[in-house]
Amino acid sequence: MTEQRRSMKWLVPAILLAVFMTGLNYCVPPEQSQEEMLALQRAKRDSMRKANYNKCAFKLSNADQYKIQENWDNAIMNYQDVVKLGCAEDFFDPLFEDMAYCYFKKGDTDSAAWSVREGLIYNNTNRHMLNLLAYYQRNKPEERLQTFVQITTLYPDDKDALFEMADVYSQLGDVDNQIETLDKVLNMDPGNTKAEQQIVAAYESSGRDPLERIASAWANDKMNATNAYRYGKMLFDRGDTQKALEVLKEAATMHSGNRSIMELLAQTYEYEFQMDQALTVYQDLANRYSTDQDLILKVVKLMLDAQRYQDAMEVADKAIVTTAQNGKAIAARGDVYYAVAQNCSGMKSSLDFNDKLVFHMAYEDFNEAVKQGNSLVSSRLSYLKNPNNAMIIGSKSDYFLASEANKVNAKTFKVLGDCYSWIKRTVTVE
Repeated sequence: MTEQRRSMKWLVPAILLAVFMTGLNYCVPPEQSQEEMLALQRAKRDSMRKANYNKCAFKLSNADQYKIQENWDNAIMNYQDVVKLGCAEDFFDPLFEDMAYCYFKKGDTDSAAWSVREGLIYNNTNRHMLNLLAYYQRNKPEERLQTFVQITTLYPDDKDALFEMADVYSQLGDVDNQIETLDKVLNMDPGNTKAEQQIVAAYESSGRDPLERIASAWANDKMNATNAYRYGKMLFDRGDTQKALEVLKEAATMHSGNRSIMELLAQTYEYEFQMDQALTVYQDLANRYSTDQDLILKVVKLMLDAQRYQDAMEVADKAIVTTAQNGKAIAARGDVYYAVAQNCSGMKSSLDFNDKLVFHMAYEDFNEAVKQGNSLVSSRLSYLKNPNNAMIIGSKSDYFLASEANKVNAKTFKVLGDCYSWIKRTVTVE
């Protein structure tokens, strides 16, 4: 019996220990996955954000007031408190931008850049914040370059960013990548003068002639309109207009729809005094871009130079109807009337009534042009209405010069004569 008690004495603790260890195994939580741990952390942060939201809003308001007062240290301290309270996600815009600005005003551009980077954690494609980061990195070209790589990857059509990126490559002495970046601008905008000038400067700084590269690009790929334009433009700018004309005429056969090439071709024809060809190209462009006032008025001018007065009048009349009412189109029509009257009266010893009528039409158009805001014709207007020049119908005494055939009624007159036979406009005077 004693032996049995002794055995039981050892058996009971062993059983209890086994039960305890089994229970202990059940009490230990199972190992969590990384996703579960992150979820718990997010839940904890969300709970913290909700609990501290009003406190964060108060801190942010304090920071903004300190910022207005230019108390940069206290502003930064309150902005940082918002982050510490776990509310950065709720207030990241404009929290990090404003905190960066305060650091910048303290002269601490490194911390300004750090603040922007923290903001980008919450929106890494924010164009404005990326540009800010690049701005604060302007004394660190290697870091700035990486930011512009990111910007131009996200926004490949951002020409400003490409120019900035090219500048950074220039600072780093990487001429090849500088030129490659500027080429991207020209692919988007073939006539971009700034990009062309910077490419030329980059080549010259490295002791190379850019014309050789551009000529080679044109020879290797004539279907690329950018190559054609850049080669023709550089030849034109260097004064080799004959070679430019050769290149542009060939390019026009393949790229007749490219406005930059066709306008440069027209300019080159002008420079070479091939006015008929220039006018033909400008007319085609004006027909294609029928609301482009400058193009249409260029056609009017070339037609006047060629003494094609009736054609010039038709184009000017159309421009008055289809383009902006800024006084330019109606002034161009006034120029046509003025040129016609000068031409038709040139062989006479003095002006007759019909000449005065046409000069008067020019006067009316110039007067209306000034009313529309075109002050450039003021001197011509003053010259015409000067009574000493006696070029317009200025008083009732002029009425007596009119023949009966000129009179539409007592105050309205039409122009007569072979030289003016195509002019149907009348003049009414008080």
